[in-house]
Amino acid sequence: MLKEEKVIRMTKLAVYENREGKKTLPLSTYHRWDYVSLQMVRTFIYSSVGYILVMGTWILYSIEQGMDIIRIDQLKDLTIRILIGYLLWEIFFIVITFIIYNIRYTKSYRSLKGYYHHLKKLNELYKEEKDKASELF
Repeated sequence: MLKEEKVIRMTKLAVYENREGKKTLPLSTYHRWDYVSLQMVRTFIYSSVGYILVMGTWILYSIEQGMDIIRIDQLKDLTIRILIGYLLWEIFFIVITFIIYNIRYTKSYRSLKGYYHHLKKLNELYKEEKDKASELF
């Protein structure tokens, strides 16, 4: 009976590790804020590169039209608009990243609770088996 229960627990653990565990077990090494902030930094970098590419493409597209009639005060206004656009772009992506990765961490944490519960029960079974073996000698 004891060995049968051990095999069942070990099978459940192995199935979890091969399916959900591939995504959730690496998260167990992070605290929530560490994980979310790491993802926010990554998002900041990638969205900055994306914004630079979008603005670069837009500038290259409209360079023929704008360079003939642009003045210094218009250039300042354009620079301010681009910077405000960048700020709003970053805020949007950072907020979305915060929400998404907070939800992912919460789901993974709940899933890991069950995994650790099965590990704890398996450890108890091993202790019982060890105690029974030590009683025999």
